[in-house]
Amino acid sequence: MIILFRGKDINMQLFSTILNIQNTLTHEKFVDLIIRWNQGSPHPNNKIENIEWDGSYNVKFVHNNLKLEIEEYRNENIIAARFEKLEDGVIWDSDYIMNFNDMKMVVRLERSFTEDAKEIRSQFATPHFLKMLIEEGFVVPDNGLEVSFISTNINEGNVKLLAQIINSEINFALPVVYVSKTYDNKDPLDVDRLARYLRGVAHVLVQESSDTSSMIRQMCNDKNPYYGAIGIYYPTTTYHKNRFLYKPFMDPEYVLKTITRTVIDYTTSQEHGDLYTWEGVRRALLRDRLHSQYQKRTSAERGVKEIEELLESVDNEIAELQKENEELNQKIRNLQSENNVYKSTFNKSKNNPVLNYGNEEDYYPNEIKEFVLEELSKSLVGIQRDTRRYHIISDVIEKNEYTGILREKKEKIKQLLKNYSGLNPKLEQNLKELGFTVIAEKDHYKLIYKDDARYTFTMAKTPSDNHAGANNASVINTTVF
Repeated sequence: MIILFRGKDINMQLFSTILNIQNTLTHEKFVDLIIRWNQGSPHPNNKIENIEWDGSYNVKFVHNNLKLEIEEYRNENIIAARFEKLEDGVIWDSDYIMNFNDMKMVVRLERSFTEDAKEIRSQFATPHFLKMLIEEGFVVPDNGLEVSFISTNINEGNVKLLAQIINSEINFALPVVYVSKTYDNKDPLDVDRLARYLRGVAHVLVQESSDTSSMIRQMCNDKNPYYGAIGIYYPTTTYHKNRFLYKPFMDPEYVLKTITRTVIDYTTSQEHGDLYTWEGVRRALLRDRLHSQYQKRTSAERGVKEIEELLESVDNEIAELQKENEELNQKIRNLQSENNVYKSTFNKSKNNPVLNYGNEEDYYPNEIKEFVLEELSKSLVGIQRDTRRYHIISDVIEKNEYTGILREKKEKIKQLLKNYSGLNPKLEQNLKELGFTVIAEKDHYKLIYKDDARYTFTMAKTPSDNHAGANNASVINTTVF
């Protein structure tokens, strides 16, 4: 699917989600589901051969570079499972933590490295286990909305649901991704793949037809994504809504991966507590076992010889448990440190950037950033090199992927209006693709950029001046690009 990472981290959490589970999922069914997931894997190198489960909840299955462990923590009514795969020095851990008291399950994917790891970049897919969980009816609907790997069509019958989401009148435990139809009533990307990638992570809503555009716009007070734009709505107001505006020349695959990564970044940054992690459950088990052993030691009422033998045995076990406990504690500290950095990075990118967003919204992806970076680039010309001011501004430009798309749009407008002698269907379509609404008046055309009345332009239907097109282009470029 999509996730790229930087360098060789000690440990990194790649994927995480938490779901409410139906009480029809028993301890036995949960373990059975885990085993069927492994045994039914379409990838032979992920399958542990000849698993025979005896019905116990503390088991381990090992085959070559694969390991499946299942632990029961009776005190908290939790069963935790970890599937581990070692490949080319990269350790992949898939964790499934089921809390039967709360009827919640966390699905998590982590990656760590051995010293001989060769992998620098990696990809991963949303765990297939989630699809099984959904298909077998074990996932509780999210505030009435089914958790699915299939998108939900928005039409006249359920447009109220979309309006409630956009107007912040209803919240779900999972993020919501809304995909609107393009100018020509098509999807801006592969919505089926998007729904599969985000199974168990987000709800994907898709406008069924552009015929509902006016209705949606009215019900959402003009706040809805439209003409191929995509909106992401998070369960909490802590995170800003994301909007990706459609442009005909954009790469649908890139947008698909960007949206998937954005949503997974959000869900992965959420914390669920120690007992919703494999290490946390193992740590709790070890702590309880240590406590039990200490109780045995202090309450032993036997002969001296028996006591000495018992103490020796207990001391050895305590030493082993303490060693394992310390190793787990260290791993937890590494994970917490990594997760804090990961969460901080995500929060910084969303909520605490170098400059805070005002009330203006992007009319296409990264529009505001491009304006700022362009102005910063222009300012470098008048700044003395080898100064603090020059170093900071050039560093910001370098680290923010300045694409220069504004220059492209300006050049596009210049070319379109270079020899303007009137509006033909092709020119009108090109203008629409750039975000202009074209309205025919008596003797002129009115162009409104992104339906924002602040950016309204007029063009004569039959210009008398040969320079009319160039003049119009200059005004438009100065105003909106």
